[in-house]
Amino acid sequence: MLLARVASVFTLVAGLLVVVACFLPWAHVGSLQSEAFETTRGYLVLLLGLGIVGTSAATFGPPQVARATRWFPMPLSVPVAGLAGLELIALSVDLADLRDQAGTFIPESELAVSPAVGLWLIFVGAGLALVAGLVLMTAPMPRAVSVMPAVPPGWGYGYPGSIPPGAIPPGAPQAPRDMPPPPPPAR
Repeated sequence: MLLARVASVFTLVAGLLVVVACFLPWAHVGSLQSEAFETTRGYLVLLLGLGIVGTSAATFGPPQVARATRWFPMPLSVPVAGLAGLELIALSVDLADLRDQAGTFIPESELAVSPAVGLWLIFVGAGLALVAGLVLMTAPMPRAVSVMPAVPPGWGYGYPGSIPPGAIPPGAPQAPRDMPPPPPPAR
């Protein structure tokens, strides 16, 4: 159970890293910055990061909810890493197009693409969510508490059927059918 809680904390931190990284610059192209929300990939990464945060936070809830939601953080981290990789590839392709269009007007040193802190944080968050999500999926989870009645059905309180079969020897009087009525109170 402790392993599941530790893995839940790590997946929560990983999801928060992905969400925070969406608001940081993703890449530098010369003196320009590429932000997360310039493409739909940034919005998808933000939604998946929020999904990781939500499902890992739900594992701290009741045992029934925790057992159901522990399967989701790891599969959500795979597309996050994939979308961040696609963003890096797309920036490189856009840079090649920019070089073709620019010709000799822009120096080559200003067209270098370098990933910024946001993209690195997304890769770190997705990797952490992947590993912690795998641990969370395989960790033993707390079982739901079953509520047992204080007295099992059919036992106690003197009602018919309240005594288990074989508990009274044959021929012994059984209340209230075979017992004489109680004597009247003394005056």
